[in-house]
Amino acid sequence: MRNSAIITAVDLGTSKIRTIVAETNSDEENITILGHAEKSSENGIIKGEITDINKVSRILKEVMLEAEQKSETYILSDSLYVGITGSHISAKDSSGTVLINSADHKVVTSQVDEALRNARSLLLPPDSRLLNSIDGYFVLDNTHKLTDPIGHAASKLEAHTYIVYGNKNRIENVESIVKEQGFDSCFPVFNGLASALSVMTEDDFIHGTLMINIGAGISEYVLFNDYTVKDTGVFTLGCDHIANDLFLGLDVNIAKAKDIIINHSHIARKEDGHGTIDIQSAFSARQIPIASIEKIIELRIKEMFEVIYNRIKAKKLMKLLSNGIILCGGIANMSYAVDIAESIFEIPVRVGTPLDLSGPDDLLKDPGNITTLGILRYAKKDVQARMEAGDGSLVNKFDHKISTMFKKVWGAMKQ
Repeated sequence: MRNSAIITAVDLGTSKIRTIVAETNSDEENITILGHAEKSSENGIIKGEITDINKVSRILKEVMLEAEQKSETYILSDSLYVGITGSHISAKDSSGTVLINSADHKVVTSQVDEALRNARSLLLPPDSRLLNSIDGYFVLDNTHKLTDPIGHAASKLEAHTYIVYGNKNRIENVESIVKEQGFDSCFPVFNGLASALSVMTEDDFIHGTLMINIGAGISEYVLFNDYTVKDTGVFTLGCDHIANDLFLGLDVNIAKAKDIIINHSHIARKEDGHGTIDIQSAFSARQIPIASIEKIIELRIKEMFEVIYNRIKAKKLMKLLSNGIILCGGIANMSYAVDIAESIFEIPVRVGTPLDLSGPDDLLKDPGNITTLGILRYAKKDVQARMEAGDGSLVNKFDHKISTMFKKVWGAMKQ
């Protein structure tokens, strides 16, 4: 079996299209970034949805070529992973059952696999497609709950898993754009799961953490507890909505509004002791109070967090968040975003930082790259799992078992 492999992550974001090429070694947890590239999506993607296939295809071709050139290697179809998001993403719990008819009634690996297959065969809406499944726990004889049933005696084994699925056509649109660049295949990953894998530690997965990723046009959240997904969601609010608020509320040009949000220029002015920010228009210059800018931004950020808080509270899941919240995405560098989140959820909030990655500081420190970096971590574990399963060529898609993958990240299988 090969010790190292080239892996590639593609993120078709509302704001930017990104590609990162990296090298991973099965003997080490760390991933080494070889090359990366990004370009503006040029409004070809809106709220996570591709609106101009030709434009996105052209930009992606440029980005992938640049990433290959910088990395001095080729992107491979059998280790090419692409993020999927959008309002079409849904998720639900599912279960599958197997009867244990052997003489000793002891559970074996093949029965676990069968129970999981049954759980993943949940009947989805006709226009939907399974994206990822996150194996949770098992129940023996309707009474005994555990995470590893192999070797236990029982008459019935029930597997519980969390299914993430989306609109079949929209997922295939993303895949087809990637394949148009000359690749035979690619592997789709839900952005929310990738972002969680990018920033969560073993302790986060065990004791309960909510990852929130606020993107340009769309945002995701994923709640983990005891290595199991308890809730996930996607909503069409993001930093572009803040820019639109500044445009409507203060008559700030959209381009300038986005610059304020991305570069936090109003914060820098405030720290220098200024109370206003200069806005230059085609005919004149204006001074806008920084307090007014902050008020508009804070109101929209508060709304975003309240949407998530109300969903989590309605499902009575707040008690599971012992490790608090990890904030990712474009607003993560705004100090008051953390403060607002803490005031709403009333639990600790920290800014997410990528784990087990080596590369340029500017790439690793940019919160906008969290999803792409998470796709790399997912790719590493998936490639390794498929190789261990005997698929040395990596041609056939492996049936993802993300929760097991998470446990293996730290070599900590629960008993």
